[in-house]
Amino acid sequence: MYDEQRRQLLDAYFKYTTEVLPGMASENGWAAMEDAHFQRIILDNVLGGVWYGRVREPAILHLSKTQLKKAARMAQDLAEGRISFDMLNEQSLAWREEKGVPPQLELYRKPAPEEALPPRFRPQLVKA
Repeated sequence: MYDEQRRQLLDAYFKYTTEVLPGMASENGWAAMEDAHFQRIILDNVLGGVWYGRVREPAILHLSKTQLKKAARMAQDLAEGRISFDMLNEQSLAWREEKGVPPQLELYRKPAPEEALPPRFRPQLVKA
């Protein structure tokens, strides 16, 4: 069903999102702790918006090989500190707020002043 490269990418993605990143969460003070949180953040950022409605479920199995490579690389980059967890999480949450998706935001977000966000993300946040 899947070629060897696809299987390796899936293995890497699941290793990072179910083991490595959740294990790093409390040490780094990240708002997300569960594997599903990391998967949401990565899928939203790979797909450029709320992942459901953009790809069939289970999403990771229906990504193109290019998208799967990007997801596995993004998970590794998060673990190795090359990209910011807070930036990816805030972008994911901003897309969800714009779309009217109530993801129980308090479970995902640690309080941070709007000024702490990179300027490109500030206009996307909606104040209640």
